[in-house]
Amino acid sequence: MKCVTAVLVVCSQLVLCVGECGAERHAEAEVLLDFETPGLSKTWNAKGQIKAARAPIPSPNGGKLVNGPTGAGLELSTGGGALIHTKAGALNVPWEEIEVISFWVYRGQDEAVRRGSSTIELQLHEKDGGSRYWRKAVCDQRGGWKKFEVPLRWMAWGGNAVPDWKRINRLAFWFRDPAEVVIDHVTVRRGGEGSARLTPRVIAEAAFGADAEVNITKNNRLALVSDVEGLSAEGFLDHAQAVADDVLKTFPWLSPPPLPTPFVLFAKEEAYRTFPGRFAARQLRVAPRVESDGYTFQGIATTWIDQRREPLRPVFTQEFVHAMLARTVRIPNSGEWLHEGIGNYFQLKHYPQGDFADTVLRGVRDPNRRLTLPTLCSGNKIPTRYYWQAVTVVELLMQDETYRPRLPEVVDWFRENGATNLDTPLKQILKTDWGAFEKRWLDHCHRAYGDNEA
Repeated sequence: MKCVTAVLVVCSQLVLCVGECGAERHAEAEVLLDFETPGLSKTWNAKGQIKAARAPIPSPNGGKLVNGPTGAGLELSTGGGALIHTKAGALNVPWEEIEVISFWVYRGQDEAVRRGSSTIELQLHEKDGGSRYWRKAVCDQRGGWKKFEVPLRWMAWGGNAVPDWKRINRLAFWFRDPAEVVIDHVTVRRGGEGSARLTPRVIAEAAFGADAEVNITKNNRLALVSDVEGLSAEGFLDHAQAVADDVLKTFPWLSPPPLPTPFVLFAKEEAYRTFPGRFAARQLRVAPRVESDGYTFQGIATTWIDQRREPLRPVFTQEFVHAMLARTVRIPNSGEWLHEGIGNYFQLKHYPQGDFADTVLRGVRDPNRRLTLPTLCSGNKIPTRYYWQAVTVVELLMQDETYRPRLPEVVDWFRENGATNLDTPLKQILKTDWGAFEKRWLDHCHRAYGDNEA
């Protein structure tokens, strides 16, 4: 790799203090990885086509980089789609206490001009490798050294299940594109217990801005974040407590979330619909505008106050359950049958819908009004017109004397495999096939919803 004049760029959208910027003093950075000691294979593994070696770092023009790379670095060459990661247990880091992780990347000028921008992801993996936090770092066409600073609370979720900072034990660099780079001087900065978490206060700032008047009201089940003027929060808190208690009673094998579930309640509909996009931008991602009346992402429930209706609407129940489930069973909400079935089940329980039985009976009597069960339970997003069917499948799993004891194992399978496709657990755990399962489901619907014609 050719040595050229160094260019220093701070590449985080959330600007942090580098050098003499007159900002608030932070805890001193601790070096995590500096590659000064031989023996990469003792600490690192690779997946995909990637070459790694210790090598003297390319020197910047004029000598050293202040508080930056020195000595040797990690020289990497890849055609893209490759990963290099520390071995499990190689790093002993209390990730919940870390505020920022920083690293330096060098690209030669010829490499930068020839290939253009190149995207690297910093990833932090759980023990089993199935779940992770990640954030991209884009190396542009300016060659030389660049410093990337990653605030842990603004890393995105990835992998099979909802990640958990307490389970993280590997650091990785994922290369989306072909690249020839040197990485060095990986440091962390502590910020105290819980620094890596998105607190209600941080969520409020992302939702409404730093200067907005925001109310944050909490009990042990709910953290209500809202800019609605004069909002009476007690009804929301009491309702969330009742719903959470109901969920835990229905699924006694679940552990309560360790912290209150955040719910952002907007005064303005437009602010609600654009919030996921603003939130994603802080993670250097993009997210579409929300079209539904309620939306849950990354364990955060959201909706807005519709002045035409009562403040506490049925959608509050459903989105609260989605967010709570993401934080208990650690399965993110993607609009598939399990989340929508459970969310709508508890919404209907607390806000009964008078024509729901008729909807169910029309669906079971006419195959054209329903999905086949393998299609419904494939783990893909389902249209809202089939939510009734998801509810009744969930009811069957919760109430059938054969299936109910095996439901915790089914949910564990979903979490470990990163999908709610029921096909494999139906056969391996529930010990049945789709024909027998459909017969039990139809019998349940006829019996539970009073079908006198059956």
